[in-house]
Amino acid sequence: MTVEAIQLRKPFDILRNGSLSTQPYEALLQHGIAVAGLLQALGGKHTFHPTPEALAFAMQKNHAILATDTDGLVAGFVKAVPWLTTPKGPKMFESPEDVVLVESGGAKPICVEVGSLVVEKDNQGNNLGSHLGNLSAQHAKEVYPGLPVIAVVTNDNTASLHVFGKKLNWPEIQRDYAQELLGIDVLDGWEPPSTIFLCPN
Repeated sequence: MTVEAIQLRKPFDILRNGSLSTQPYEALLQHGIAVAGLLQALGGKHTFHPTPEALAFAMQKNHAILATDTDGLVAGFVKAVPWLTTPKGPKMFESPEDVVLVESGGAKPICVEVGSLVVEKDNQGNNLGSHLGNLSAQHAKEVYPGLPVIAVVTNDNTASLHVFGKKLNWPEIQRDYAQELLGIDVLDGWEPPSTIFLCPN
């Protein structure tokens, strides 16, 4: 699916790449606090809730896209974060220590997970969630060419299940196939029933 295929029903400012990473950390942290609040209020009961600091880090490292409304308030958010192989096992790239690991050759990306997709309630129904999910996947494929791009959605998060399964048409894949494809079990230690989606090439 191309970006052009998703028509937004109202204007939003889409902040990504340099438009986020060049902002002062304090501004990114304020965005992170707002996004964390939206995830807490609107995510499924079992949705993973990253800290505002982790969300700010994702924005700082160009692993996130933020949408603001005409008043400059957070309207939506999504991140696309690589999974790393490390000497201690697989983990997500989400802290300054991970930067050191990657730069020293002690870790390498093996796939990218699109997650923390949220759209503020008054801005739902404007195709913003689909647009953010699509942009995030495209960015992940550009930055990490050749790596699989996935989304893991808890089964009580009906909005995200609809975006990835119906709007973006990402196929569902079984856990054992995902483990074979990725070389890791992304559901290891994760208890809520969840669906794994694979972004088409």
